[in-house]
Amino acid sequence: MAPLTGPGGQNDGILDLGATSALWAIPRALQSEPETLAKIFALLNYISEGDGSLLVQFGLKDVHFTMEGTSAIATEMMSKPVAEGGAGYTFIYQLTPARAGVPLYQICHADRLHRLCDFAAAAPSLQRLFDVSRRL
Repeated sequence: MAPLTGPGGQNDGILDLGATSALWAIPRALQSEPETLAKIFALLNYISEGDGSLLVQFGLKDVHFTMEGTSAIATEMMSKPVAEGGAGYTFIYQLTPARAGVPLYQICHADRLHRLCDFAAAAPSLQRLFDVSRRL
């Protein structure tokens, strides 16, 4: 396969639409710590839907994004550097897929994101052997 050239230039990297970039495991040793497990599952449940999901995908509501119906609309603050109050840190908590299987680009109305996602969706790719999002 030839190197890809897209909106971000040649070899811009990959974008797996709506998926997380890693697998996570909860240590078996925690089975003897039910309070700790409960906190872990509470965090996972919070960031998997509703306000928690919006927080880890887009940042702070009415700061980094606003809502129009069911669509998150990026504000200028979303793309600023973290040192200037931008939302660049939110990805570290994206441990679960975006909203109930809906790819991020269908939710967020940011021109650059649409161009990157459309490019990634049309690019040739290798078939994934295992889709963890179906098991969540």
